[in-house]
Amino acid sequence: MNDELVVTQSLYFLRRIWPHTGRNTEERDQGFERKFREHIWASLRPEKLSSAHCMSFAAGLTTLTGLLHELDLIARWGNQEWVFELKHGGGSDVDKEMLMVFNEKVLDFYMRNYGFLSSLRIMRCFLTAAPRIEDRLRAYCAIWGIVLIDNELLPIPLLPQAFCEKRKQISEGILVDVEEEEVNSAENDAWKLVEQSCRPLGELIELSDMSEQLTIRLDLMGCSGMALVNEHRRLYEKYRNWLCLVRKV
Repeated sequence: MNDELVVTQSLYFLRRIWPHTGRNTEERDQGFERKFREHIWASLRPEKLSSAHCMSFAAGLTTLTGLLHELDLIARWGNQEWVFELKHGGGSDVDKEMLMVFNEKVLDFYMRNYGFLSSLRIMRCFLTAAPRIEDRLRAYCAIWGIVLIDNELLPIPLLPQAFCEKRKQISEGILVDVEEEEVNSAENDAWKLVEQSCRPLGELIELSDMSEQLTIRLDLMGCSGMALVNEHRRLYEKYRNWLCLVRKV
């Protein structure tokens, strides 16, 4: 399962399904998590899908600290695993505590079970219907490799796909008023942004052969978190008309 499909289906749920879904006021999140879980199962058929509010990383695992952590959803395809934090918004903004707690919960499991979890390609996704995300929080996601899916910007993993489709349209003669060189340059910039800011957890944590200690390595390839956010906004705002890819695969 490639990243683009997972992100595309998650974005499709957020922008096309959830706005037209009846709310269940008896559920704490009005049914957001349950409906998303149903959508991921129906659209992507993961080999393993955790129960709602899983407390053991869907594998009977414990944490380094011994604390119990609830994870909203975990989906696995082969050796690839996606861990989702789901916030329906409810009119409130995302705050730093939401992101930090999600990040630290996953790290707590990963540090305790490195031998097992390091064999998986673990991606983390924060999906929210909240009306606003501050850029400093986008920077936090970029630094830690968390894929952010919200209602404002096209998620970073989908940017290369958008430019690739435009390049195909140029080669097929469908687009005649766009320079192929500009599209190629934008696509290269988008791929670089993906490599810098949407990374599997295993690329951030490594085991030292000498000391047998786990080390967190946040290598942004010479960029700051805000620089990555600014590049995301530049690509999105400059090529906004090219990036209308909110569709079901």
